[in-house]
Amino acid sequence: MTHDQVEAMTMGQRMAIMRDGVLQQCDEPEKVYQNPVNKFVASFIGSPPMNFVPAKITADGYVDAGEFKLPLQAGHGARAMVGKDVFLGIRPEEIFDANLTGHLEVTPGNTVQAKVDVLEPLGHEYVAYLNIGKHNLVASIDNETKIKENTMADFIVNLDRIHIFDAETEQAIR
Repeated sequence: MTHDQVEAMTMGQRMAIMRDGVLQQCDEPEKVYQNPVNKFVASFIGSPPMNFVPAKITADGYVDAGEFKLPLQAGHGARAMVGKDVFLGIRPEEIFDANLTGHLEVTPGNTVQAKVDVLEPLGHEYVAYLNIGKHNLVASIDNETKIKENTMADFIVNLDRIHIFDAETEQAIR
């Protein structure tokens, strides 16, 4: 047993996440990381932690956070929740400098513009603290970036890796 998520992710073949004595999820570390069952598990696993943005599901298949919106993949369970309050979950490593994306195509749907408040150099990457209106997000971006602090920049969100959580129950919606 450990309270260290890094130790649990690297040493264990299975991991269990408890909250107030109640089992939340038990699975292989990678599956817990990629498919958290609820907002608590999603927030517990990952460093920097997952970003959570209050949003609504629109009739045209978007998750709308007010200052930006992202299209939901066809068949995503959240498409049936039109008008419902949700949390959009985006891991920092799934937000990319739009000028440095070799593996993701830049489209109007997956691109957001943000003010870069702070860049923390970590050698192999930068941790970027972003502001999109009233929303603050953290991104882990490539150390080759030309982005500067206190400027506006375009970022790509990997739409295949966004998470949606019911705002009331905090359960994942797939």
